[in-house]
Amino acid sequence: MDNYTNNLINFYKNSSTSIISTASLAISGKNYGNIQLPSFIKELTINEKLLYLKISGISDYSSKKFSAVYDKKHQSLYRNIYPIDFKNRIEKKLKRFTSKLNDPLADKVKLNFLIQRAKDALNQYNTNINLSKEANNNYSSKISNNSHLLDFQSNLLYLTLETNNKNSGMVSMVFDISEINDIKYQIIKNLIIESLIALIISILVLNILSKKIIDPLNKLSIFMEQDFKNIDTSQTPAINSNDEIGILSKRFKVLLEKVQKLYKETEKKAYIDALTGVNNRNKFNEIFEKELKRSERYKTQLSVTIIDIDKFKNFNDTYGHLIGDEVLTMMAQNVNENVRDTDIFARWGGEEFVLLFIDTSADDAVIACSKLKDGIQRLNHPIAGRITASFGVTHYIQEDNLKSMLKRCDDALYVAKSKGRNRVELV
Repeated sequence: MDNYTNNLINFYKNSSTSIISTASLAISGKNYGNIQLPSFIKELTINEKLLYLKISGISDYSSKKFSAVYDKKHQSLYRNIYPIDFKNRIEKKLKRFTSKLNDPLADKVKLNFLIQRAKDALNQYNTNINLSKEANNNYSSKISNNSHLLDFQSNLLYLTLETNNKNSGMVSMVFDISEINDIKYQIIKNLIIESLIALIISILVLNILSKKIIDPLNKLSIFMEQDFKNIDTSQTPAINSNDEIGILSKRFKVLLEKVQKLYKETEKKAYIDALTGVNNRNKFNEIFEKELKRSERYKTQLSVTIIDIDKFKNFNDTYGHLIGDEVLTMMAQNVNENVRDTDIFARWGGEEFVLLFIDTSADDAVIACSKLKDGIQRLNHPIAGRITASFGVTHYIQEDNLKSMLKRCDDALYVAKSKGRNRVELV
């Protein structure tokens, strides 16, 4: 039971890496912009298990309090802390801009723009205040600085994680664990064992114990001791029998297949980037550590590349974040289709991607990256137009780790950008 609980908590911690990264950037920046991106809102809303989220901290930029709340009931992320005089200041600005419209020398286009912005800010303020009043206080009352709290009675997991910005902060989340909780492997195993015990007692009472019953029960018991992830359900003992043992085996098979299906689905969510469909940072980190150990032991070659879409901010600023997301996805899918099966391609964060070349020298990695660069250069988004990317490449040196290799990749990427972008550079 303790092992299952720890695995459950670690699963939700690992699958929240992207949320922590975005929250850290938002707290450390100048405004709430990072958490208002469509891709981040989508990441929250498609997570059926996430019921509530609160991001809080002190801004690295202004040292002011930062707080935002997501409630599944409203399917929205809203700011819930404002300066005391915020509404008064906006109303004064609105009044001042409106009064200037009577000035014949005034720039009316600019004034109307400022008036609309003030109205939007005021409307957003009123909406957020109302949402804050309706927020689910049942969740917030149980959230604390403790790293986690499991409420099995309500089938909820309260998880609080620290952010990575300078002044620190917290991301508190509430997850619905009812579905996973209902079909926990240990509970299923105990239920089946109890059913077997009840069946044996009944058979003893009826005095019909025989080798025909005992042997299949022993085989089924041994079969159940395996790791559920690797069990071939088609090999379930006595599955073709028409007696009570056969019925029990068939029910066990159905339950086990449901557990295996759910495990595969949850594993996919933990390792796949929701926007682009390629591997995420968790998957890359896991495979990199394995390959690093293999490279150190067998003296094999290992190369790493950081890929950064050139002038990606211009896509967002000019065409909006939805088009920016399409550009990200188009580039990611193009690279993913053209790397080798042995290469590990993943989204690192924002417009940055990483590529691990296994058993590959630095020169061969540069050649492969040049081909990928040319493939990206041929992409043409129907709205945003031509896409290019810069590549920073490095290779494994004795006593390297992921941090040191990515630092050299960043240095190489800086050189590529400074030389005009759309280049591959090796450090």
